[in-house]
Amino acid sequence: MKTLRIAMVEPASIDPGRLSDGPGRKVVTNMFTGLTSLDEDGNIVPGCARSWTASADARQWTFELQPNLRWSDGTPITASTFIESWRRATAPTTENPMADMFDIISGAKERRSGSTDVSLGLSSESPTILRIHTIRPMPDLTRRLAEAWAVPVPMHVIAAHGKKWMSPNHIVVNGPYILSEYKPDVSMTFTKNAASTVSTSIERVTLFFTDNPVDAKRWFELNKVDWADNLVPKNAIATLRQRANSPLRTTPYLGLTYVIPNTRRPTINLPFRQALNLSVDRTRLVKHILDGSQVPLSRPIPRDLLKSAPGPGLKPALARRILATSPTTRASAIELSFYNGGRNPELAAALQRGWKDTLGIDIRLRGLEWKTFLESTARGDFDLALFTLGGYDAADLLSVFSSESPNNRGSYRSTTVDKNLAAAALASTEQEHQRLLARAEATLAADVAVIALFQLTRHSIIRNELSGWRGNMRDQHPWRFLNWR
Repeated sequence: MKTLRIAMVEPASIDPGRLSDGPGRKVVTNMFTGLTSLDEDGNIVPGCARSWTASADARQWTFELQPNLRWSDGTPITASTFIESWRRATAPTTENPMADMFDIISGAKERRSGSTDVSLGLSSESPTILRIHTIRPMPDLTRRLAEAWAVPVPMHVIAAHGKKWMSPNHIVVNGPYILSEYKPDVSMTFTKNAASTVSTSIERVTLFFTDNPVDAKRWFELNKVDWADNLVPKNAIATLRQRANSPLRTTPYLGLTYVIPNTRRPTINLPFRQALNLSVDRTRLVKHILDGSQVPLSRPIPRDLLKSAPGPGLKPALARRILATSPTTRASAIELSFYNGGRNPELAAALQRGWKDTLGIDIRLRGLEWKTFLESTARGDFDLALFTLGGYDAADLLSVFSSESPNNRGSYRSTTVDKNLAAAALASTEQEHQRLLARAEATLAADVAVIALFQLTRHSIIRNELSGWRGNMRDQHPWRFLNWR
């Protein structure tokens, strides 16, 4: 049996309706298939849908499903399966952190906000025909529907087993792999779904969990794992790069690292946020604290995604003058929370030193394990939080800061941002869409609702004998495309 062993961070959830992190999305896309899918080059290909058509304005979409679709337990998958799955995903009771991704569908935003009078823009005229009505022209809908948040779930299993439906004893899937064993905090093992028609070479995949790059590298060297996924010690990168037939893989990634301020707290007021933002030396962070491959970022959204004016950059003298106007004093107890894995402890310590040297502020550090960090920040139990956010495009990244977003952990509220994001979602042209997004971002930047630090690259180490792994901006590497030479 061909097996693959991967070191990675343990997912917070593998329920498609409760995804909150990258590891969870990676697992879900290997177990479930949506209406569309991606090939090894990132091109859109049929998934559960065999074909699709769109109206001239790209707001009315019709998907024809593949014949005889079934879950791994033999239960049929129909157009109603998608409708019921997406109703669950947008129901407030599901508490789906990615529910706002469905806002492109008419009625979804109202539904997740608790309205019972509005139905989703979904209909089915037969078991194999699904119609989707979007709130604005969506020429890229098929690409969005290839994402993990849009896959169907087995509602009959969820009805029978509730939150336990994902356990190896109960789970059913429609993708190429199924969960066969789970040891919390230790590992997950997946085997080929015998009911899947998708061709795969790797028959068994085991994920070994760690958030420590040193452990992951050691496991790789001891031949315990074949792939350390985004877990490479910073001090090992230069040496790995120089090695003949290096196992190091470095790729750009549509992920942005920010400091998120908790705007509900009086001490985290606008002058204080402005002072922090103006006193971060992003170039130094990238060059001396990280590995130099990241791109310094002084605006909320990278300029290659959204055209906007450059950010203010490093202005320590101005930062000190602004801080003098803040009611937050140097004696105030301010804490920076962060996930205590990867390079985050070094990055947090560097920010702490920089703010102390420039502003005279003593920021305390609070490192947490991954699940505790997510739970703590979701409750608003933080002053400042070091976060990495990913998205499909500028609209996705900005949607996090909408007043109604379940991912708006800083509790930022702006009617201007909300109005511009809402108008952008309904824009009839891409030019108008971008213009409105730029206005939302400008307000976000002026309010310092986020302190942007840098755009990420990903580092992994992979055995050279493993073929089919290709770097991409989405950091997605489906197991079905991998093979041993």
